[in-house]
Amino acid sequence: MQEIEIQVRSATLEDQARILALLDQARRQYKAFGLEDLPSLLEDPAHVFVLADTGSELWGIACVTVRPRPAAPGEGERTNWGYLRGLALTNGWRAEVGVWTLMEGLRVGLQERQVHYLAAYAIRPWMIAPLMRAGLRVVDHIVTYERTRQDLPKASLPPHVHIRPARPDDVSRLTTLDSAAFSPLWRLASGEMIELLVTSGRFVVAERASEPIGYACSDVRESLGYIHRIAVHPDAQGQGIGRALLADALLYCQTSGAILITLNTQYSNARADRLYRRFGFHPTPQRIPVMVGTIAT
Repeated sequence: MQEIEIQVRSATLEDQARILALLDQARRQYKAFGLEDLPSLLEDPAHVFVLADTGSELWGIACVTVRPRPAAPGEGERTNWGYLRGLALTNGWRAEVGVWTLMEGLRVGLQERQVHYLAAYAIRPWMIAPLMRAGLRVVDHIVTYERTRQDLPKASLPPHVHIRPARPDDVSRLTTLDSAAFSPLWRLASGEMIELLVTSGRFVVAERASEPIGYACSDVRESLGYIHRIAVHPDAQGQGIGRALLADALLYCQTSGAILITLNTQYSNARADRLYRRFGFHPTPQRIPVMVGTIAT
């Protein structure tokens, strides 16, 4: 019996039709992008896109988006993170073998882009064991909370703090605040902060002495409200600022017609869990594993 030789290489625009065909039939696939985004994923150097094939048959694909994560004050240089955007295997290819093969191919491209860490949201249960074999480990879980329309709890701001709409000239300071409030895995670069500012229905800043100490952004689509992000600088936490920002976001969602409001956070974030429950949110049963691996350079 002749052994099948599978090779991993960078995908190109010429592979688009074959990739679409694989995504149409593969039972084991994870896809955090729309099919309309496929050309940009194949062309933009911010993405590492590899495929495994025998020349005539496509066996699997994997795609990672590379994002710089700002350093908080005192941390030194920024780190580059890769986030798994797509993974698919042809039917019949063992998941442990297929994922390991594709990850080894990805590693080369990630090293060339000086990526330090690879993160994956293991939404599909079949992903967990193969990604662990490839060197990733579960570091946390994402929990989604829901709240139906109800009376809003009261929340007051501490003295000399006020909430105002965000402005374009806030981006640099908000990015610095965000880096102080979150660990590198969850931080936003300035480009992502700009995208939130442009696309969110409401984006507000909590300010004291003309200095941002917190922010929140939310949106409503039809009858669903989404609280995308709430951040408070560590030096200002425990003073009621997070409660006030959450109350402001809920007021916006409900007055904009939201019947159900959702948000998510890490399972390990006990402070956020207490806050959300106090405001009438309840966690849903689903827990999405967050997996992280080191990319050797």
